[in-house]
Amino acid sequence: MAGIIHCDYGAWGHEKASIDYLGLPYSAVLVMNHLSVSNGRQLGLSLMHDNELAYCSRVIDVLGVLNRDGL
Repeated sequence: MAGIIHCDYGAWGHEKASIDYLGLPYSAVLVMNHLSVSNGRQLGLSLMHDNELAYCSRVIDVLGVLNRDGL
């Protein structure tokens, strides 16, 4: 999932705001400081993304596969 999902641990111990994730090509950035487990069964995640750039990046990935396979 390299290039598609990215784990973010914050910067120098400070949490980032949603604007800090603009321009990233990842479909999802997992904010590790918000990761939690409840009752040993439920996993809580906080994901950030840049809708437009992430979508375009995945479309380019698909087009590259189609071109490579000669479709």
